[in-house]
Amino acid sequence: MSYPVFKNNEQNKNGLFYDVDDEFLNMFNTFMACNSGLTTQEYVKKIDFYNFTQETLVGFFKLINTHKNTFHKICGPFRFEKGRWWSNINNTQTIDSLRKEVNKLTKELVRLQIENDKLKTEVDPWISWTTD
Repeated sequence: MSYPVFKNNEQNKNGLFYDVDDEFLNMFNTFMACNSGLTTQEYVKKIDFYNFTQETLVGFFKLINTHKNTFHKICGPFRFEKGRWWSNINNTQTIDSLRKEVNKLTKELVRLQIENDKLKTEVDPWISWTTD
């Protein structure tokens, strides 16, 4: 079992910098928990919320693993085994994270539905928008 990390000054030599915030780290962690066991190349194709290359994704895994105290209970660590990456999140953490995401999306959906209803009445209050 291997948790790849940056050695010596490797992180700075590679010039790898990531513009991410806590929301991204949470999303990435949830994504990894739900999609563990893929190759680097498969992740690069599957991740649509950040523009990773194979090199930058491996660097990101190493960054998280190198500074695991910084990212403790936020993101990672990520294990590399037989050419595949694995999340160390247990099912309870995954469920809690997904529950938070569902709540956030539900609130956003309700807000958008209310906004949509207001816009419909502004367009033409005499038109019935319900389908029978």
